[in-house]
Amino acid sequence: MRGAVVGIVALGTACGTGVRAGGVGTPNNLPSVDSGTMADGTMETTAGMSICNGSNAITLGYFRADSPHAVAVGAQVVYENGTAFLYVNGSCDYWVFGYTDSSGHMTTTQSTRQGHLSADLAASLEADTRYRDWVSLKGRWHSGAVGSSGDTLTNGAVDLVCDQNCTWSGAPAQIAPLFASVVSWVDRLASAGHDVGGSVRVLAADVTASMPTWRWAAATWPLSTPLTAVMVTDPTTVSFGQGHLLTGDDAIAVRNLRDNQHAEKYSPLWAADFVPVREPDGGLASLFVRDDLPNEDANGLIRLP
Repeated sequence: MRGAVVGIVALGTACGTGVRAGGVGTPNNLPSVDSGTMADGTMETTAGMSICNGSNAITLGYFRADSPHAVAVGAQVVYENGTAFLYVNGSCDYWVFGYTDSSGHMTTTQSTRQGHLSADLAASLEADTRYRDWVSLKGRWHSGAVGSSGDTLTNGAVDLVCDQNCTWSGAPAQIAPLFASVVSWVDRLASAGHDVGGSVRVLAADVTASMPTWRWAAATWPLSTPLTAVMVTDPTTVSFGQGHLLTGDDAIAVRNLRDNQHAEKYSPLWAADFVPVREPDGGLASLFVRDDLPNEDANGLIRLP
């Protein structure tokens, strides 16, 4: 199978772990359409394949990709595997982000949710996404408009790439309903799942100058490691795959800050789609926190089969 990384690099083009460089959400660097022929000369096919094939690899990936330069400084760590995503592995385990929660919020402060598909749910997901038809449906339909988002469905070998909501007129009629269906599964599976625990990845940015009259509460940085150690040093070069990994009690403490902000204990979410943290010198930092996922590489990016 071909290697692929979501986030800083796009979908792979060769056997093993070869990848193409370029931001996934950058219009000119969206994943290219696969040829339909594997390196050994056999044709790709999803006919007869199942999402739950018993492996630990990602067998269904959906992600909405934006350019790392189209989001707030520091938010790259939250969105590097998709501003919304659904990943399912061959063991029927899934992870979702970018859902609408019970409060109506869909923000950077929400947790990633995880769960396990029953046989019936897996069959419904395959049917709704036409999983076994992907080889005949695959293609790329994207307007190329600057700043536009791209939606991708992939099993690591076959890709369907569309602009956000498949609104570009070049997409065949059956493609938009297919993507709409998988988007509905993001909310459905988030409701059925539970919050991810374990490690987190973080980035912070100084926002003192842009928010000089902050009038709400701000969290106190809870770690012995200084806040400056996880702050963006050059906003002009920040990209995907640059988050800092925190584990153990540090991860728990920082996740608690994120959950407090999602509950609006520091400020309204409309005022801060981040965790406001008071810096030691009295300034204000925006902290972004994302749950670590099992199939990430060393830089925090999802690697597909």
